[in-house]
Amino acid sequence: MLATYMQDWKRAKRVNNRGTTRRRAGLESFIYYFGRYLIPVLERSPRKYYQKTVEFAIEDVIMEYAAYESEIDSYCVEETLAILKSGEELGLRPPPGLRSKCERVVAGLEMTVEAFLEGFAVPWDQKLVSILQNSFKDRPFSDATQYDPLMMSISKLIEDTLGGYLRSSGIEETHKGASDLLSIAVERYWLKRAGAREPHPIYYLLKWYFSEIRNEPHHKFVSYNYEEIRDAILITNYVLQQLNSFATRT
Repeated sequence: MLATYMQDWKRAKRVNNRGTTRRRAGLESFIYYFGRYLIPVLERSPRKYYQKTVEFAIEDVIMEYAAYESEIDSYCVEETLAILKSGEELGLRPPPGLRSKCERVVAGLEMTVEAFLEGFAVPWDQKLVSILQNSFKDRPFSDATQYDPLMMSISKLIEDTLGGYLRSSGIEETHKGASDLLSIAVERYWLKRAGAREPHPIYYLLKWYFSEIRNEPHHKFVSYNYEEIRDAILITNYVLQQLNSFATRT
């Protein structure tokens, strides 16, 4: 079974070029199944065969994956660690820093909301903080069951904040969605000075956010990973800071 699996991987390498999406998917799949299902089998095999196979997994697969990824994906991080630890036990020397990189990802998955917030030297929007605390409570960030509803909540926060600023400026903001709300903000000169040809630059930031961050979770269920959630939280916080700063200057 193992021999067939490795032959299939070598065949897939010949078909998919380095750096392509399909090649990355193949690397992740190999690491995941090797670390999760094959290591326990190999541990009962002759040591020489076990060592040679793990060496192949590290040098031919993990090394390539790590070279193209600035961060190890949480999808296969535990399996990557399992392979690296097996290699160390067998006397192999995995690339320096790779194991610590994986361990940092695992630590990130296990952290609480408070630890997550403390890990970034940025001013946090308190409404965003409240949403995070209510979503996870005492659960770690690895609880993926919270990811999709969290994305809906934090992206809706931007829309609600913009609507609140319009109402406080005396602008009726009856709308069907975020794009409509943004159009109202421009048409009623909240995001565009009278006579100006272009809206204020923050308009384009909000337009991008509503299109790329808000739109997808608003219309369908999406399966997010930790890295996507982390980045979305940081982006949302930045957009809120920019929106709040703009609103207090007008």
